[in-house]
Amino acid sequence: MLTLTFAELTRKGLLAISVFVCARFLAPAQLGEYLFLISLYQVISVLGGAGLPNAQIRCLNQSRLSLAHEALSALAARTLLVLPALVVLAVTLLWAGYPAAYAKALIPLGTLLLIRANAESLATIYIAIEKQWDAAQVGLIQSFLTLCGTLYVVLHRPDVTALLWAIVFGAACSLIYALVRLLAEFRQSNSFAGIYRRTAELLRTSGWLNIGAFAASSYNRGDVLLLQRMKDAVTVAIYSAPYRIFDLTQIFPGALAAVILPRLCRSDSTSDNQQNAAILRVTLIGAMILIAVVVLAAPLAIPLLFGTRYAPSIQVLIILSWAILPMFWNFFLNAQIVAVRLDHGIFLAALLALIVNVSCNFLLIPRFGLWACAFLTIATEWMLFAFNAVMLHRHKSMIWPEHSVRLILSAAILAVASVLWALHSGAAHAMALVGMGIGLVFLPLSPEELKRFGLRQTRISEYAPE
Repeated sequence: MLTLTFAELTRKGLLAISVFVCARFLAPAQLGEYLFLISLYQVISVLGGAGLPNAQIRCLNQSRLSLAHEALSALAARTLLVLPALVVLAVTLLWAGYPAAYAKALIPLGTLLLIRANAESLATIYIAIEKQWDAAQVGLIQSFLTLCGTLYVVLHRPDVTALLWAIVFGAACSLIYALVRLLAEFRQSNSFAGIYRRTAELLRTSGWLNIGAFAASSYNRGDVLLLQRMKDAVTVAIYSAPYRIFDLTQIFPGALAAVILPRLCRSDSTSDNQQNAAILRVTLIGAMILIAVVVLAAPLAIPLLFGTRYAPSIQVLIILSWAILPMFWNFFLNAQIVAVRLDHGIFLAALLALIVNVSCNFLLIPRFGLWACAFLTIATEWMLFAFNAVMLHRHKSMIWPEHSVRLILSAAILAVASVLWALHSGAAHAMALVGMGIGLVFLPLSPEELKRFGLRQTRISEYAPE
């Protein structure tokens, strides 16, 4: 897990640096347009089979073709799912009432949608066979080359469309790299009929996951789209800039889910209850430590990374940081839900979150602006947790963390300290630091427990095609 976590940190860190570079060279309105188009892409891209990777992991851990044939199956399934998303993207940019200048982004965003989705599907093959470093290489190549392309654009001709082509360049190189490596295994024999059957299986079993992923992405990015419509590009930039930092906090739970999901899919049960409770406890402790770091670092990080023009983003980041706790827990619960094949539950949870989040944002943004978006992000994550917990409880699979009382008290202390830290007062800051220290010391964790709970990366049997 540490390998995948480090690789994801590096990959997303490079992408975040690309945004930081843009913030330094672009005007706030121009950055807002760029981040808006990226958010629009992220919402529509999940229509192109964002739930397919989980279906791949399940299928690959039940029956396996050669790596080359798995790659061809994944490419065929993902391309078929991407085609309708391309139509939606074109309709949105050309006929949804956005400025005519955004039409120039259609070709680079459409190309990115097709290329990046297929690169993700190829990288998922390596995750499914628990070769995390091989999977990480695909993402690292994309992020590094995207950063290089972004630097070239902002230093020569800062332009939103050119920046989008820089992302396309990185994605294309990563796709070519993954495809060449996987097709090198083509000497292993599997019939092309097997490719057809696997493609059909992936399309059939990923339906609920795809719809659920679209609903989840829509509520995650829908606030940015509403801000663009109901406010302006500068407001989008002020809100989206700290959201890039918030995105980085998803690395650890994402890596944890990627590591435990293949094992859960191979097991008759989701996992031993005691071990799951221990892993969940340490996961939530990691979330609270991360919250403390983000809250304390926000007043320094925002001006350093984005400049003094983004001072209001400091408070936005402090508020968003408290969505980390339910978000970490939801990653863990979603891995269990996928493993026990409650795919429709993921869709229902995401649909509920989408309806509530978008409706509330629509009502509250005109009055409260980006602050409504930030607070509703926290509320939506907790609502998702409640839905997931009830669903797993009915399936008799719900796991609660060890030492729950201490975790609740620590979270309460850290929450009060965060409020004090947001105040413009030296005394409040002093009390906040004391509160942060008490809250962190009170967390139920010791170095010996880390070893006992087996969070270090374990060796799993090597992959061998049938």
